[in-house]
Amino acid sequence: MLRITVEDFPQCATLKLEGQLKGPWVDETEKTWRNSKRRVAVLDLRDVTSIDARGKRLLADMHQGGVELVADAPMMKYVVEEATGKHSQ
Repeated sequence: MLRITVEDFPQCATLKLEGQLKGPWVDETEKTWRNSKRRVAVLDLRDVTSIDARGKRLLADMHQGGVELVADAPMMKYVVEEATGKHSQ
């Protein structure tokens, strides 16, 4: 299960995800991102509990599209580092 909240601001929008970014929820997140009336500037991942490979690819695509990925849990920070290419090896 995943809750997607869109927070609209005058120039952009923030997507806040709560739950699991996997399976059909990856498609719903992508659809919400691509169909947003305002440019999505931030993806808030602080309440995401798990993510699958497709979800990770979507994060990389969103980052490439200029979206800032925000996470604070160690696992999600690691996923964001991988998606943004900032992972230290």
